[in-house]
Amino acid sequence: MNNFISEIWLFGSLIAVILLLGFLVYLHIGFFNHLQKRNKTRNKKRIEILNDRYKTEKLLLQREMEELNALLKEKEHVFGNKEHLLVQRQQELNEEIAEKEKSIGELQERVSNYERELNIKDIAKLEDEIQSAPIRETFDYYMTHVLNHPSESEWAELTHFAKNNLPQLYMMLNNYNVSARELRMCVLIRLKFKPGEIATIMDCKFPEVTLMRSRLLKKIFGIDGKAADFDKRLMLIY
Repeated sequence: MNNFISEIWLFGSLIAVILLLGFLVYLHIGFFNHLQKRNKTRNKKRIEILNDRYKTEKLLLQREMEELNALLKEKEHVFGNKEHLLVQRQQELNEEIAEKEKSIGELQERVSNYERELNIKDIAKLEDEIQSAPIRETFDYYMTHVLNHPSESEWAELTHFAKNNLPQLYMMLNNYNVSARELRMCVLIRLKFKPGEIATIMDCKFPEVTLMRSRLLKKIFGIDGKAADFDKRLMLIY
């Protein structure tokens, strides 16, 4: 009889343990599902906020670009005029254009960050199109044929490419009256040619390429720094 009672007690204890474990598993699964649902809701709200900020920043960037174009057109209109008021306006335009370009650079960086975070492919696709353009292959040729150098028609093709495919970069360089040689170097940098490769293509010495980059960093962006800092800023401009 005692053995029978012991067996019943043991069986009952086993059932109780199983039920308790089942209840604990149920609570754990319920808590995990609740946590997952809460995280999903939070992530959804976060993405909505990022999307709103992205759209706002992109509209602002578009507006700033339009205003920059208007300023550049006005500058072209008053350029070279010797009247006192127009000379004064030229100085004002230079300051306004510099501020606009700085604002555009900052906006572009923020927009790019949002696009990376939201996995938006627009910038990535645009960059792929730039880097896979036929002009890139044209100048790649001179990496393996170092005794040859681009013809004037090929340099003209590079400038045409910048004007049509990198309009903001082209306008900025044109606004700062860079030389044809400097413009060529900048477009090659934008096509991700390395400084040593640019020296080979342009048939010049490496230090000359470094000096031009450092000088343009100061001239265009108004800062002292390494030549590589100029390259980083240039890569943000389309």
